[in-house]
Amino acid sequence: MDTARILEANARTTQRLSDLAAKLTPADLSRDLGGGWVIATAFAHLTFWDRRAAFLLQRWKEGLVVPHEVIPWYDHVLNDTIETFYPLLPPVAVPRLCLEAAGILESTIRSLPQLLIDEIVARDDGWLLDRSGHRTEHIKQIEAGLR
Repeated sequence: MDTARILEANARTTQRLSDLAAKLTPADLSRDLGGGWVIATAFAHLTFWDRRAAFLLQRWKEGLVVPHEVIPWYDHVLNDTIETFYPLLPPVAVPRLCLEAAGILESTIRSLPQLLIDEIVARDDGWLLDRSGHRTEHIKQIEAGLR
């Protein structure tokens, strides 16, 4: 997997998130997206998953990640659990936290040796590196909520 391509794709979606965040009002952050989510929730969700990816990548780099069996339902349980805390975050702070998480992730990826990136991809964990697909999904959701 080409690190430059990953960083470019992530940078594009980080810029899209930044552009969205710059035009949001506090009222916009409370707009309903359905399923109990508001726009602030979508930003908080991306913050969590980018930070999680950065933490896992850093630990992998330090040799602290042990290969494990993928449990198909695990991420859904994790997601459902963390969602209960999103409403406790100040909505006006969440876009900034999201952009900080994106920056931390991109910095972490830049610090990884190519051999480690290749190992991560070979284990089918490339989603930890390329966050653009997940971000795009929620960017579209936010954009739809702003219409």
